[in-house]
Amino acid sequence: MASEPRGGVHAATRASESARLEGSCGLVYVSEVMRLTVNGEPKDVPDALTVRALIEHLGLVEGPVAVELNREVVPRARHDSTALAADDVVEIVHFVGGG
Repeated sequence: MASEPRGGVHAATRASESARLEGSCGLVYVSEVMRLTVNGEPKDVPDALTVRALIEHLGLVEGPVAVELNREVVPRARHDSTALAADDVVEIVHFVGGG
């Protein structure tokens, strides 16, 4: 008889939806992730992000950005308070200066 994974079947499922991060001291931290669609591409990101945190996570902190969440524009004033959820569709336009 096959043995059930430690923590049960649900724990194994949760583990497959988690990101493993190794700290500098060698400890492994498990962080829940969620899948978003960002600019048409599926992307796994840390759970419980706001729009602003996603922008930072993606490294788009230089210059202004315009964000659309599930086909609705998110005003810049609401980036910090707008929470993202699994399966959200996010479009980000990053404006870059130049000449």
